[in-house]
Amino acid sequence: MANLYVGSDGVIHSGNGNGVQGAVAVTTSTTGRTNADGSHSTYSTGNYNNAYYVSTVRKVFYWLFTITAGLLIGIGVYELIGQSIFASSEATTTTESIENWFYSLAPYIFAIGGCVGSIWYGVSFAKDRSYDLGAIILAMLSAMGGVAVLALALAIVCFVVALIISILSAFFVIIIAVAVIISLFEG
Repeated sequence: MANLYVGSDGVIHSGNGNGVQGAVAVTTSTTGRTNADGSHSTYSTGNYNNAYYVSTVRKVFYWLFTITAGLLIGIGVYELIGQSIFASSEATTTTESIENWFYSLAPYIFAIGGCVGSIWYGVSFAKDRSYDLGAIILAMLSAMGGVAVLALALAIVCFVVALIISILSAFFVIIIAVAVIISLFEG
């Protein structure tokens, strides 16, 4: 066990007492109050700080590795699964042309989803884990989640736009048909 002592500055230090070798994560402050009978009592409160230091190199490695890996995860998922889901075909209608335009965005959406997922985890939770290997693994899982969320959003947007265009096309055909029928009866 480390030799602990209280220094003249009121901080608990580790070492042999001759020199300060390292401060422990506890600092104390003394506060006093006067009791009802006129006596004075003092007590200490501890201010606990996280003494674990994470190097800048570790943080830089974490961010570079997770963002690059998130990008590669997004590209890999697109190559494995995304191409079969978002495959472009020969467009014969306006709706298919618009769907093909959305499908052309799919590789970028997958790559962005991987990066956003890993960045989201890094910003939200990696500091609590001190940017360790577990944080890297969880960032990769978050990259997969980011890919899934953005791919699902792309599919939903594509479906909604195609549905709206189909409804508007059908509405336009119905209006033309009604106009033709009315002109036949009037004329």
